[in-house]
Amino acid sequence: MTGLQELAAAIAVRLREHFPDTDLAQQQMLCLAEEAGEFAGAYRRWAGMARRTGSWDDVTAELADVVVTAYVAANVLGLADGLEAARRPAGEPAGHDVLRQIRALFCAAADVVAAFDRGDGDGPPLATRLAGVVDLGAETARVLGIDLDEAVRAKTAVIMTRGWRDDPAETAG
Repeated sequence: MTGLQELAAAIAVRLREHFPDTDLAQQQMLCLAEEAGEFAGAYRRWAGMARRTGSWDDVTAELADVVVTAYVAANVLGLADGLEAARRPAGEPAGHDVLRQIRALFCAAADVVAAFDRGDGDGPPLATRLAGVVDLGAETARVLGIDLDEAVRAKTAVIMTRGWRDDPAETAG
């Protein structure tokens, strides 16, 4: 089991302690969509492409969130081993410029959510799609010069030391 698989398993245990297990798959799909958008937004703010500014630390932390969330989603869905099996060796990024690389990561996360909503009847299995998010996250880190392992370590310290819920969840009506 990799360090990210172990982290995802630990996070999934904590999520199950604080959230209804029946909602976790849906929750993780929303979380993956949210984190991919937050990463794109953090980059825009840092690059001066948004109304307000942002820090490079925010970009780094949000990229780590995308990768960690893909692993947590795989764990919650029972696809952790499938994600690892579908990972491809790190090669050179696909020649994208930085902005295309960021959009590609966002689109890969959106593709996972769409496949989940469809029941994964078309195209590659969901584990393969999640592996694509992780692989693109690693490629994006290389393109941006981010030490992804260090970013995940820093994010882990935050994740594992904060509270998991403010109040009990209300049921949706």
